[in-house]
Amino acid sequence: MSSALSQSLGLNEDVQVEELEVLLEITEWPDNTPNHTYLVDKSRGHLLAYRNVLTGKVDVFSKPLKLFSKSKRKFKRVVDKELERAYTV
Repeated sequence: MSSALSQSLGLNEDVQVEELEVLLEITEWPDNTPNHTYLVDKSRGHLLAYRNVLTGKVDVFSKPLKLFSKSKRKFKRVVDKELERAYTV
């Protein structure tokens, strides 16, 4: 997507739409830890935003979290347009 198109759509220029990945965590925790839905920059692996499974609230980070790790956790790709829109608008 071109920079001009990103601007006309009001998208955050740091990350292009094609680089976004929405991941629903499906890890089975022994202590019933809740699994949230995450918006991740595919190319860098940084966490951009997430949807809290308990409240349904979307939180967008002012700076991408670089310490987000998928190791020892399970995820599946899902579609969550509201979560993507919250970050890109």
